[in-house]
Amino acid sequence: MNAQQGKTVAEWIAEFIVARGANRVYGLQGGHIQPIWDHLTQRKVRIVDVRDEGAGVHMAHCHAVLTGEVGVAFATAGPGVTNCVSAFANASLERVPVVLIGGCAPVPQDDLGPLQGIDHVSIMRPVTRSSRTLRTADNILRDLDKAWSTAIGDGNAPGPVYLEIPTDVLRKVVPPVSSSRNTSRRDSRDGFRPKLLKRPVRRNSSRNRDGRSSSRAEARWVTAGSSCASSMRVARFTSTPRKAAASCRGRIDRLLARCARGQ
Repeated sequence: MNAQQGKTVAEWIAEFIVARGANRVYGLQGGHIQPIWDHLTQRKVRIVDVRDEGAGVHMAHCHAVLTGEVGVAFATAGPGVTNCVSAFANASLERVPVVLIGGCAPVPQDDLGPLQGIDHVSIMRPVTRSSRTLRTADNILRDLDKAWSTAIGDGNAPGPVYLEIPTDVLRKVVPPVSSSRNTSRRDSRDGFRPKLLKRPVRRNSSRNRDGRSSSRAEARWVTAGSSCASSMRVARFTSTPRKAAASCRGRIDRLLARCARGQ
């Protein structure tokens, strides 16, 4: 499709995910989300295809914890989304930024008993920071940007966000003018630019006697037990000494060594 004529909502979603720096997503393919799946593949985004949607959310959760990025997962309508409830509850309790994009029936079929027509939004609301159905194609970038900001904790605690887009909306064409008008972040790339994920700030560096700058940590310890990954991220950004519990030895020791080298 000619870019000047516009892009489908599925294309805009793929563009948005790429612009946010996500090069890997997790999920289980299904007809309700197939258009997004196709456009992500065309943009060389790695798709980790799982055998259970809940596993995909758990993987996105781990991705967010280990990389400091937002984890992105996909699930098709009906049991695809409901299989994610436990994993989303876990991400909510851990305050991990995960965005789950699900599918749902076409708008004209609301209340007509469509295929896999379940009220996902109400089911997911108790275990998310936000749970919405995006029915207005022209507002897609604005709504995606708001969801992303909510997930990373812009103005509140971070946590998982659920979005679903009806199949007929996914195929609607949105002109570049409309997409630019409905987002507050504009640049030369089709009306939006990436929003950086907030990260812990390193301690202020102090000056040695010879005038060189060095980063000093206070005498604190991060003990990595069941939450070893999160603890290591804090230690890495604050230059804090680390100590791993016995249950985290082995593979975790190598990660701790990398943190000590500042990698």
